[in-house]
Amino acid sequence: VAVNLDVHYFKSDESVPIGGNKKSDNVGWETDLATKYKYSKNLCFMVGWEHFKPDDAYKEVEGLTSKDPFDHIWLQADLKF
Repeated sequence: VAVNLDVHYFKSDESVPIGGNKKSDNVGWETDLATKYKYSKNLCFMVGWEHFKPDDAYKEVEGLTSKDPFDHIWLQADLKF
């Protein structure tokens, strides 16, 4: 069993107008938590959770009305043959 915790901060290469004379290149923060279980030599199961908190540039480009965070849960099986 392996557990990974990753934190990412995203910025755009150009600033985006966010109202008035303000500009921002801050896209947001993402936190990933994943667990991996190797059942056998050829089969591995993974489950994960991703949490993204958008910032001003992401909100403006995507047309969001709030900066509410997004959550994503996933399950994956890798089979080698």
